[in-house]
Amino acid sequence: MKLFDVATGVVAGALVVLGISQGVNSFQVGKELGAKQEMEKRAYVNQWFVVETSTTGTPPTTAQRIVGQITGGPQSPCDAVDGRMCAVQLAYEFSPAIETLLDRIGSASAPTVAEFVAAGATVQDYAFNSEGL
Repeated sequence: MKLFDVATGVVAGALVVLGISQGVNSFQVGKELGAKQEMEKRAYVNQWFVVETSTTGTPPTTAQRIVGQITGGPQSPCDAVDGRMCAVQLAYEFSPAIETLLDRIGSASAPTVAEFVAAGATVQDYAFNSEGL
């Protein structure tokens, strides 16, 4: 009977040790996944944005308010090389400052291109609307 109790105790102890090590391993895997997601979140992004229609002029102003995001690139009629600026392409790395600006797009306090530049973004390209000039 005592041999049975000892064997049961050894098996139970082994299961506890295995369970603890599995918990540590799954915690480590979770930590690694979190770090990977954080790195992806910090990826460098090239994004097109719709800006308020401006007057003509070269170079375009960075005082333009950003009012929306464009998936892909600008399309007609906002794809000309001159006219009224209607879109801007910004390159940026995610940061708390950039995320705050992205959250403000579409609100009454929409950010400007200049605010994105001050937060570390760079202007890559512009698109214009030459219709109606």
